Amino acid sequence: MPTPQETAYPTLKTQISKKTLERIYSPSASEVAFVENYSRTPQNRACMLALLKCAQRLGHFVFLSRDPPVHPKTHRRMHWVSLHSENAEQLG
Repeated sequence: MPTPQETAYPTLKTQISKKTLERIYSPSASEVAFVENYSRTPQNRACMLALLKCAQRLGHFVFLSRDPPVHPKTHRRMHWVSLHSENAEQLG
């Protein structure tokens, strides 16, 4: 059976450069406005933005209930929402 990297299905890389992170995963002003319209807390906004950016990259939404739990240290390493981006101030 082929691995996900050997198929036509897009995957998320485990190592992302800072430049790629900022270029691809930084939310635009319209994405931030969308998330603010549909979520109330900063935690929900961050999760919603992470899911939105993953969906844009993969071409489909990721169902968290189907994925195995991830250790908190892994979440910190993934850097879905860069705390240093200019859009992060708009999240909370």
